[in-house]
Amino acid sequence: MESIRIDETSPIHADAVQEDFDAEFDAMVASWSAERWLFENGESNEAQECIDALLEARAIKASAEAREQQCLARLEALALESAEAEAPSAHGDSREIAWRSMAAEIAVATRMSDRTVQAMMGRATALVHTLPSVLDALGADRISFGHARVILEHAVGIEPAALDEYQRITLERAEETTPGRLAATAKIAAARLRAESFEERHARAREGRKVTIRDLDGGMSELVQVLPTVYAAAVFDRLTRQAKAVAATGDPRTRDQLRADLAMDLLLTGEPACGEDAPHTPASGIRAEVAILIPAFTLLGESDEPATLLGRGPIDLDTACRLASQAPELVRVLTDPVTGMVINADNYRPTSSLRRYLEQRDRHCGFPVCNRDARYTDIDHTIPWEHGGRTVPGNLACLCRGHHTLKHHGGWTVKQTSPGILEWTSPLGRVVSDAAPPGPRFEPEPPPDPALSSARSIDDLHDADSPAPF
Repeated sequence: MESIRIDETSPIHADAVQEDFDAEFDAMVASWSAERWLFENGESNEAQECIDALLEARAIKASAEAREQQCLARLEALALESAEAEAPSAHGDSREIAWRSMAAEIAVATRMSDRTVQAMMGRATALVHTLPSVLDALGADRISFGHARVILEHAVGIEPAALDEYQRITLERAEETTPGRLAATAKIAAARLRAESFEERHARAREGRKVTIRDLDGGMSELVQVLPTVYAAAVFDRLTRQAKAVAATGDPRTRDQLRADLAMDLLLTGEPACGEDAPHTPASGIRAEVAILIPAFTLLGESDEPATLLGRGPIDLDTACRLASQAPELVRVLTDPVTGMVINADNYRPTSSLRRYLEQRDRHCGFPVCNRDARYTDIDHTIPWEHGGRTVPGNLACLCRGHHTLKHHGGWTVKQTSPGILEWTSPLGRVVSDAAPPGPRFEPEPPPDPALSSARSIDDLHDADSPAPF
């Protein structure tokens, strides 16, 4: 469906825009085939027809959302244009008053708060005037509004001359992945294209670190800590490892409950709670583990490409180098400086090193719309071990627990078209492939280590959180 544009030089009235939209929407809905909803005979595949109808509805929704952005941007422009023709108000800047008045007008018409409408107008204006290709892609149903918001969020600070390249990079990724996964690409692209270096932006952002509290219902509160990404990821990783250790003792609490309780204990007492029953004792002494990718040319001072916290995004080079200097173990990963293809990886062994290799290759769960960090997934044989599948990288992939179960019991079939790239076929016959994650790409399967073939079970590659092989 083509996106709908508004001629900004012509007058426009909010009621007329709404009436035109309502008429067009009604016409599109009326054009749907009645058979799609009737399912009169048993030979039709009702589930597939419902999915097709859902996709049609989403296409209409995407076009409508693009139209909404154009209307909001034009209404903001009209408010500012009207202020230009008037003398400054005695109550303050006339532009500010006109803008707030228009926001209130829209808020009343849409039954939203004026603060929400103000944010919507600002976002719409930025999208219409600075990211037109993103708006076109939204109107054409190539991306969702969630994708558009991610691209817009990370476009802040990019010079106008670099916006075309930013849109090209992010849209190419957006059309094949989820908004959650797109965020990593957008962060890295923005860090590379901004005139201000990532180091400068990080130094300024770091000054805003803080802890806040917000009251919730039921006698609960939300404690939020804003701190550098590398430390936030390390804190969460340590809490997760401690929670797994506690859960292994038979503690009935959920993983989220354990993380929350352990964080509280550590902040209040400096160590996990210990006592007569001491369910936290197995968690003491666990250290956080994070993976940091530092480009070799950056270390040599020949590139300003930022270091990357695996699965999160760019971090400042000083922190990356300091942590690398203190790391008990380093894994050297050689990549082609032009293509990004991984040429070689050290310490290739069948257990922890193989898992580390797979985590850095896959980055996240191999299901096309899952963004679960690969460090917290199971290692799955694409061709099951009991059916002759080998324990080698070309037959292994990272799957979260839910999608691991779905593969074996949900009617889905999977094949690995190339190392780390999974092609899934749904019970309804829909075929979809997981896109390769941004960053280093791994060459075809390295020569197998004879030790790998001696593994008797996939359990050899799992941590304590992994299930028995299916």
